[in-house]
Amino acid sequence: MRKKNSIKNFLTIYPPFIILVILGFVKVKIFLSYMGNNIYAVNQLFYQIFMYLSLMEAGFGALITQKYYKSLAKNDTSETLRIYHSSKRIMLKVAISILSVGLIICLFIKHFMNNNSLDVFYIQIAFVLFLMKSVVELAMFAPRFVLTANQKAYLMNLRINFLKILEIFIELAVIILTRNYILMLTFGIFFRIVSNLLINRIVFREYPYLKGARKVAPVKIKGVSSIFAHKISGAVYYNTDIIIISSFLNPVSVAIYASYNYIVKFFQDTAFMLGNAIIPSVGNHYHQETADESYGLAKKIISAFNYLSLIISLTFYYSIDSFVEHWLGGAYVIDYWSKFFLSFNLFFALFLLPYHIIRDSRGLFKQTQIIAITEAVINLSASLLLVNKFGLSGIIFATFLASFISFVMHHYIIFKKSFKKSFTLSFFKRLVVVFIFLIIALNVSNLGLKIDNLLFWFIKTGLLFAAISLIFLILEMLFDPEFRAILRAILSRVGKDEQE
Repeated sequence: MRKKNSIKNFLTIYPPFIILVILGFVKVKIFLSYMGNNIYAVNQLFYQIFMYLSLMEAGFGALITQKYYKSLAKNDTSETLRIYHSSKRIMLKVAISILSVGLIICLFIKHFMNNNSLDVFYIQIAFVLFLMKSVVELAMFAPRFVLTANQKAYLMNLRINFLKILEIFIELAVIILTRNYILMLTFGIFFRIVSNLLINRIVFREYPYLKGARKVAPVKIKGVSSIFAHKISGAVYYNTDIIIISSFLNPVSVAIYASYNYIVKFFQDTAFMLGNAIIPSVGNHYHQETADESYGLAKKIISAFNYLSLIISLTFYYSIDSFVEHWLGGAYVIDYWSKFFLSFNLFFALFLLPYHIIRDSRGLFKQTQIIAITEAVINLSASLLLVNKFGLSGIIFATFLASFISFVMHHYIIFKKSFKKSFTLSFFKRLVVVFIFLIIALNVSNLGLKIDNLLFWFIKTGLLFAAISLIFLILEMLFDPEFRAILRAILSRVGKDEQE
């Protein structure tokens, strides 16, 4: 039953996710065309600031979901009701705290913008509306945790994603018809209120007792500190760049970086969904099998993602400029070194995912806190040191540097401290993969992927991806025993399916 629900959850998330990504490309194009670089840069800045404010959530959502597991498994409606009302109070407090701190930041918002010609008061009004739009969702979010914990998120996923799609269409209509950012945000606030009321109706229909008595004893939510360090570090690592670009450079640089990063994030999110799908299986394997078998599985997962990171990031490196040129125009094409390090950052984002899967499945949050903190500190400090001299490429290089150090530390802790295996041999084996990317990217800098329209871009990029995939498939088969074991398992499974 749980496996069936997991499949339903995936099927109700990923297809709408692809639609939302496609609409996102359209939205970026229309936003820049109708609103200009200044408004687009401000919108990106608001989003990054809100990500920092969201740290006040402090991991309560994950901990609340864990609390539900036991009460739902035992069908303990009394305890579930206590958790629900506690979660409502917590999320409301979080929403109020974010809004309060956001209003203080609003007074200093001009210091986060450089060379932006928009009126400061206009930006402050827009920021308050942006905050309210986001805070409304947090304040009304508590009922969703119940369905998520009971693996019934599929009941609301389709409605959530349909409403997200509808919201984008409304935003695009307002942008095209009025070119009014303030009006777009105002519509967004009312739409979020109505959307959450509709979504929560599903929860209350499934669990009508949640509307019961309000005077119930609260439950204690423990474990925030172990998650909070990772959340802080994640916020600094993923949401620092645009704030620094906006503060030290200009709106055009923000638009260029955000456009490229939107594509990078698509690959990261897709890989993240894949990772989330296999974490429970890896966790079960860890608790049910021997240490050596768990170690063997970990090596296979790392090997598989090594291959994916190479073929995806190299295809991105060779094809991304021509795509952006036809998508947004030549003015938004990034410089060579920025593209180089951005491609490397995509490589590392995929390259590190198996380490995160192993960390999450084995519960190594405490052991890896130092990695998260180190990664965040290096990214922030190096960005501030390099931005004035090297501009956009310096900020992106800082992320690359932090990612590389994160790779070294993750590999050491997981292999040496967790599996009690040799660090040196396995580390240098994976380091070779990094240098393969580096050597190819530096020596084969241009494959001449010039195209006249996006249709030809997709055809040529597809052929390029197939060629790169085949080349590295052969190399991995020749030199990586774990990869050969994966292929044997796949072929064996295919053979069994054909016999059945």
